[in-house]
Amino acid sequence: MNRSNNNNNNYTNMNNNKTPSYFSELKKGELIELKNLLIQSSNERDAEKTKAILQRITYYMTIGMDVSSLFPYVIMNANTIDIVVKKLVYLYITHYAKSNSSLLLLVVNTLNGDCLNSNPLIRALAVRTLCSLGSLETVEYSYKNVMRALSDPSAYVRKTAVIGLAKIYNISPTSLDLDEVLPIVFGMIMDQDALTIINAISALNEIQPDWPVSHQVVQHLLAKFKEFNEWGQCMTIETITKYTPSTEDEIIDILNLFDEKLKQSNSALILAIVKLFLKITENETSIHEQVYDRIKLPMISLMENSESAETSFSILSHIHLLNSRQPTLFQKDYKHFYCKYNDPMYIKALKIKILKEISCQENHKDILQELSEYVFEGDMKLTKKAIDAIGFISRIKSASKLITGYFCNFLQSDIETVVSYSLVAIKDFIRLYPEESSSITPLASEKLLIIEDSAAKESLIWMLGEYPNSHEETPYLVEAFIQQSYSTQPSSVKIQLLTSTLKIFFARPAETLPILKNLLIESLNLSLDPDLHDLALLYTRILKLSLEKGQKILNSNSNIGNINYFLDDENNEIRDKIFEEFNTLSIVYNKHSSTYLYKNIQQNIKDLELASIERKENLLRLEQERDVTSPSKKQQEKEKQNELLIQIEGSTQNVFDSLALEKTPELSPENFQQSWLEIQEQHKMEIQLSTLPPINEIESSLLTEGIVCLAYGSVDSYTKLYYHAKQIENGPLFLIEILIDEKSLLMTISFKSHDLKRLHSKFIPKFLLGLSKCIPNIF
Repeated sequence: MNRSNNNNNNYTNMNNNKTPSYFSELKKGELIELKNLLIQSSNERDAEKTKAILQRITYYMTIGMDVSSLFPYVIMNANTIDIVVKKLVYLYITHYAKSNSSLLLLVVNTLNGDCLNSNPLIRALAVRTLCSLGSLETVEYSYKNVMRALSDPSAYVRKTAVIGLAKIYNISPTSLDLDEVLPIVFGMIMDQDALTIINAISALNEIQPDWPVSHQVVQHLLAKFKEFNEWGQCMTIETITKYTPSTEDEIIDILNLFDEKLKQSNSALILAIVKLFLKITENETSIHEQVYDRIKLPMISLMENSESAETSFSILSHIHLLNSRQPTLFQKDYKHFYCKYNDPMYIKALKIKILKEISCQENHKDILQELSEYVFEGDMKLTKKAIDAIGFISRIKSASKLITGYFCNFLQSDIETVVSYSLVAIKDFIRLYPEESSSITPLASEKLLIIEDSAAKESLIWMLGEYPNSHEETPYLVEAFIQQSYSTQPSSVKIQLLTSTLKIFFARPAETLPILKNLLIESLNLSLDPDLHDLALLYTRILKLSLEKGQKILNSNSNIGNINYFLDDENNEIRDKIFEEFNTLSIVYNKHSSTYLYKNIQQNIKDLELASIERKENLLRLEQERDVTSPSKKQQEKEKQNELLIQIEGSTQNVFDSLALEKTPELSPENFQQSWLEIQEQHKMEIQLSTLPPINEIESSLLTEGIVCLAYGSVDSYTKLYYHAKQIENGPLFLIEILIDEKSLLMTISFKSHDLKRLHSKFIPKFLLGLSKCIPNIF
């Protein structure tokens, strides 16, 4: 009795504090006190006491403190008529369900009873809690109650139950009888309650993403559209996007219905409508062109009036993509993309990218003037973006003279970064317009001994080599540069310097001969760089062979003719692929979802056929039988590999040596997934195939090297293969993803490992050697 009084006094003191008890710090031994109070309040059936204690526990739980030890005592209060207490108890149970799975069955009976309660709020709460436990042990109970709740007279219970189906499917896909479930969920799309309809669509998107959208469903969604909230409207429009109208009149009806919605300020809603308009009119050329004109102003207005910079960036990203599909769309509205003083750098960078791409004969003067002002604003990143954009606009031939003037102005600047970035851009500009070199090269030559940036030095030295007569002092400038700072220059600058000096020699031999001779001697005898050494050796042998032939080889680029565009500009294929995922993060990232969605890798491994140990042993056995049955052929292949190995080992870099791998490394799909996400992509390469190689041959060839296939198969016109290997004696793990486009036969190989040096120097050559067994022309 005394202990009970003490507990009462403690509870009274806890409630008499100036601040509410559940906002104070967790004290030592208070968990024991809370446990005792829970037992006492449960025995006394005091709802107010229980509520106060549970509020305190919920606070501790939400700030990250571990109160899971109270689980048996909290669930004692589940069987109550007080709905607030019931909500707090169910919230706690949901939070700690996974760590106390053995005790969940103690509360299942209460949840089952609540699913039959006369109060629809309690029924819905019980169904939601059952489906949120995330335990396989309770799936059976969840499924039974959810199926009953799907036909509940209360719309609140029905909309909760249909979302519960998606949760159950996520926990255990095999537990759902799709033949029974799907017709019911399809029927719920025709429900009269707006939230039930939206939740039914959400559930179908999880359970069967490619479900067919019929004309009847579209008509029902359009009739109920005004009853949906903005989130529901976005989901409805996304659903209608999957529908293909049968006639042109039906297309126009849909366009007219949603046209007024383009005046909304909700960016998600407008982007969803834009995607719908573009999708349903893609096969109607005349209407499609009108759609572009209709969506232009709402997109610009939304970009300018967005309250957050992040939203503006998202809209700008979509405008950038639309411009790639319709290059003339925003040309008259270029002033809307001028940078504001308070724009974040990432928005300024994207605006500059759009400005350079919408530049044309009519607007390039204004755009160049605007970009030239950004050059001197003081931000190095903005300076670089602006100068690169000015160089890009030089694709407009009539702008060449004007751009030459801007570049000459930049070269006379006292700001080193402006000069350096200008020199890099001028290199490509002169390749487009060689006739402008006479105006630019004399000014640029004066900067050779001043600039520090390596890329700028390379560009300037390249210009001196291509146009050796544009400046009287060219050989002497090169000589001064060599004497002043040659030993401290990076390898790339030295290689460019050697090539340019040789070109200057062919144009002005008398002045350049002693300079070239000393440079070749230093490159051959004193250089530790194998690339520079090999290049110097090549040039020396060419000069000994024939000066005339050497001049033809070195100056072969001059016979190519005028350059009209660069390969870097041709990125429409990538944008077309991204366009399929309009109104998603793919547009913001400028990447297809297959390159950034973590789930894709895990789903690929799950969906593809797992390579079993038995199949690996069979492949090894077949490989051994092949050794016995055709020794001559095997010997020839081995000799070819040995010859290739000798070539690699004998290279100047001597980067390849033996790498012993475990023959049968073990790695589960889960561990592969975790390791793949932890490691940043280290190396990627592309190989153009002539034919699609047999997957079994690739697998067996790599398996003999200790490179094991985890999964493979064909998904969405891509053959996907996942491999792993591990060096013996606790060496590093190597992960490989191979994607083969079955249409273009382009094979992309991605390598990942924590040991970057060993990956490049040892594993990749070994992998390619193994792959060359089934793809002979890989090298």
